[in-house]
Amino acid sequence: MIEKVRLLLKSKYGLVHVPNVHKTRRWIEATRARIAAGEPSEQAGGSAAEEIFPYEFKPHRVPGETEVEDILAADNPDSG
Repeated sequence: MIEKVRLLLKSKYGLVHVPNVHKTRRWIEATRARIAAGEPSEQAGGSAAEEIFPYEFKPHRVPGETEVEDILAADNPDSG
């Protein structure tokens, strides 16, 4: 679950390293809070990534990349 999220974040945001569990949880919480405040999910995830991974974040769009909603869903204990 959280391991899958960590790998997805590395890929999605072009991070040099797989983020640690603490930073991954911070990204999940920040992204969910931004979405709850009305920000579109992709924008919320990108803003949270830029805040939490400021030295590694590389904004880019890759066709077929995992959407933020799917990354958040991967944090669900019932997900694969």
